[in-house]
Amino acid sequence: MTYSNLPRIMLLTVAVLGLVSVASACEISGYKYQELSDGTKYVNNPIQGWDVYLFSQPLPAGTAPSSEATGYLAQTTTGADGKYYFKNLGYKTYYVYEEGRPGWTQLTGGIYPANSYYKVILTSAARVATEKNFVNKYNVVKCSGETAWAAQQKPEQNRFVEKGNWATYITYNVGEGTNVTPKVFPLYAGQTKLAGSLYVYDSNGKLYVKYVAGGSNAFSEYHLQVEDEFAGFQDVRTYNKKTGYGSPIPGQFDYVKEYTTKTADSGWITVPISGYEDKDVYIAAHAAMA
Repeated sequence: MTYSNLPRIMLLTVAVLGLVSVASACEISGYKYQELSDGTKYVNNPIQGWDVYLFSQPLPAGTAPSSEATGYLAQTTTGADGKYYFKNLGYKTYYVYEEGRPGWTQLTGGIYPANSYYKVILTSAARVATEKNFVNKYNVVKCSGETAWAAQQKPEQNRFVEKGNWATYITYNVGEGTNVTPKVFPLYAGQTKLAGSLYVYDSNGKLYVKYVAGGSNAFSEYHLQVEDEFAGFQDVRTYNKKTGYGSPIPGQFDYVKEYTTKTADSGWITVPISGYEDKDVYIAAHAAMA
């Protein structure tokens, strides 16, 4: 049976369903990046785990985006590549906001959102909106005399123990970074102060790690441990028969260096990882700030 032989009511139903399908195929997407101000392009520094919100109306000035705010429609989180999506949207006007975090400053104007959010109008002629990107800069502060740990993204993310010690570790997937675009992780001192960055990439069975201090910070020493599974850290952690494995012991890490003068860049530290292919690499990166 051809469409021309269908009853008019059925043809109308098919047409309406087709319009609904097209209208619900709209989407909005973008990326979340970090501006490090260290010479690297911000597009090389995507941020994972950052919340992005969708609203049907702009938020009043000073209102933080949340699921409780008026006009809330949806919420998503950026992936490993920093990308977020809102899919299956209809023809209407939307407002895209990102979460705010203490210590972070959103860059606005130019290629960034002009007013801290994006106004997106989806129509039959414009069903897909891309590159609605957000870029933030963390305010590096002086951290003399403090200790720092590399975190996955946020302070205290991937802690060794839940209480008593805020030491963190990171996971890096083999092949994730290159010498041209290494993977970048933040170094936090005193739990929440951004002290610098940790650069990581791998090539031909070797992992390359570099500590770089931010702002006017510098290092007096670093301690680095690399494992192919989290359990590998057990030999360099405290142990209690009642509570099990606890805080890491940086002095027992495999890669240790103490500087006689303040150093802002450790240079590349080479760690053999032959046999780690297609695995997550677990990295504990500790530093003492000068």
